[in-house]
Amino acid sequence: MILDQSIIKIIANTQMTIGELIQELEKIENKGQGVFFDFEEAFPTDFESWRGYYCHLALCFDLGGYNMKKQGTTPQSVEQLLQKARSAASGIFGGWKGGLYQMDDNTPVWIANTGNGGCTALIGVLERRDFNYILLLTGFKERKSYE
Repeated sequence: MILDQSIIKIIANTQMTIGELIQELEKIENKGQGVFFDFEEAFPTDFESWRGYYCHLALCFDLGGYNMKKQGTTPQSVEQLLQKARSAASGIFGGWKGGLYQMDDNTPVWIANTGNGGCTALIGVLERRDFNYILLLTGFKERKSYE
């Protein structure tokens, strides 16, 4: 069986960079589809500096289902997330405890909300054409020590 790069990345459970996320989102033809994570009807909201390493990006999320009705939030389209991702790839973000950090296409993307620094990494993008939405796939990634 021959696997394309996106499948190999998912199998290897390696972390995506913001540049790789942009490339995957650009491939999607129907950019009006909603984007969700692979857990708890969650969907992406904004990019921030990740608390684990301020020079990395966090893709924040909100919850769908009952919570979405309660809070009045709605999922983004592929086009909306793509615009935010392009901006984040060249953005300067403030770190949790100060400092400014320049991001680029090689910046790793973690899944975390403001102030959190867990070990959930973005590992893939899956188009669910049968349901007309996009899934952002996540996985555990141990943090490396940076000395």
